[in-house]
Amino acid sequence: NGFTPPMTIAAPELVVDKTGPATMNLGEWGDFTIDVANAGLSDAWDIRIRDMLPDEPQGGMCEQIPEILSAQVFAADGVTPVPGKQALNPGSDYTVSYSAAPSCTLNMTMLSPAGVIGPNQRLIIRYRTQLDSDTQDGVALTNVAGGIQWFNGDASNPDRVPYVRALTDGTVGVADHEDAHTVTVALSG
Repeated sequence: NGFTPPMTIAAPELVVDKTGPATMNLGEWGDFTIDVANAGLSDAWDIRIRDMLPDEPQGGMCEQIPEILSAQVFAADGVTPVPGKQALNPGSDYTVSYSAAPSCTLNMTMLSPAGVIGPNQRLIIRYRTQLDSDTQDGVALTNVAGGIQWFNGDASNPDRVPYVRALTDGTVGVADHEDAHTVTVALSG
């Protein structure tokens, strides 16, 4: 005999923003950032990030293995470290793998509680890479990055829910699990 108040379903919801240089030249490093924000109402665990690097007939970024510079969870401002969440270490806090041509994919999987993204927190991954030696001047190279899987609890919870997403074209301008960034090749020197 009555009504219950509306229920709020708490779930992690990842929003990815991919940034990098506007132009690159052969032999120079390009610094890129994958910013993974949790816009949901619960923690995101065991996050898998994929970055599909370009490999076109006119060039790409597939020959060089990307070098991870840093990975850490920050507060909503993207600057303030979250207490208890230090810079992430490869091997203990996350795994990283790279598949060269023809797939040209960089994969990272968060392993430890330090890589859990709480509500209104963001995981910021910084890496660098270079253009392929056959890249031609003026070519626009686009890569797509995003969250492809995450969970609402740790691995000890048999009832945790997986969230699986596929990468498409990056859906630029849409706040969702993926984003794309385009670099224009500007050869000089």
